[in-house]
Amino acid sequence: MTCPEDDRLDRAARYLAAGAGGPGPGIDGSLAGWDRVRDLLADEALWACPPVGTVDTIVALALDGEAGEGRGREATVVALAGTELAPGASAEATVRATPTGVAVTLRVDGLAPAPPGSYYQVWVSGPAGSVPIGTFHLRGGAADEPIELWSGVDRAAYPEITVTLEPEDGDPASSRRRVLAGTLP
Repeated sequence: MTCPEDDRLDRAARYLAAGAGGPGPGIDGSLAGWDRVRDLLADEALWACPPVGTVDTIVALALDGEAGEGRGREATVVALAGTELAPGASAEATVRATPTGVAVTLRVDGLAPAPPGSYYQVWVSGPAGSVPIGTFHLRGGAADEPIELWSGVDRAAYPEITVTLEPEDGDPASSRRRVLAGTLP
């Protein structure tokens, strides 16, 4: 399939970047306007060669529910430093509040894949204790891939983010073997 010769791709990208009511393909935010957006996005030609950033914008909108300033979904970036168990490691966690919890995207650098029979577990902690928010292992060449995590707790009440190395032993308790640690500002 070839790319369309008109500007539908650019119009869709502008609309998705701006949201309803912003500059875009003439969409006014009404139900009929959203129907036009649905029809535009359903056109196979749109996906044959989307403009750079269009797919990322759609994914971000889907994860955040809606785009825009002042809607309680600003991202906070947290630097995580390696501990004595992984002194050359570091990570960056992008934390976004959503209506149903907290989405966390973790990007690690310099952390070795978890050894066979073990995995990494990510925790958020605060005065009320610790809550696990996901696991990963980095085996299979996935070291550069972002790690998507989720928490249903209030990020203000659990400002610390840590990564531990856990044995695959069926015990849900933390090993307390921290490899990365950081705190929300």
